[in-house]
Amino acid sequence: MPDRGDESPICWPIASLIEAYREGLLSPVEVADEVLARIDRLNPSLHAYLVRFDDLTRGQAREAAAAYRAGRALPLSGVPVSIKDTFPLAGAVTTFGSVVHRQNHTLHDSGVVRRLRVSGAVFTGKTNTAEFGQ
Repeated sequence: MPDRGDESPICWPIASLIEAYREGLLSPVEVADEVLARIDRLNPSLHAYLVRFDDLTRGQAREAAAAYRAGRALPLSGVPVSIKDTFPLAGAVTTFGSVVHRQNHTLHDSGVVRRLRVSGAVFTGKTNTAEFGQ
């Protein structure tokens, strides 16, 4: 495993995280669980996450773990990523940081989200933003 001291894998550079996944020293499922536990611990005071995708997160992490085992991992397989609320994600509410859009259920991924999805990233949730991204 890459030598990162006592630092949690969720703080590692992406290259180190992917290397540990490829070598089978760390599982995307373990990292996803750690990310969700950290959100549980910190979000009540930070209010960074508007919504979490626990089921999606765990499902994508399991898919990434299987992809590494099969030797078909994508460039970002297993890398946890939060989606800023200015970027539409299919099936989620996208408020653009405004109460005006609190019921805005988006049907399609934005270009950024689509590229992250096809690269194997693991979505953890939507994070807060200034109104309309200002």
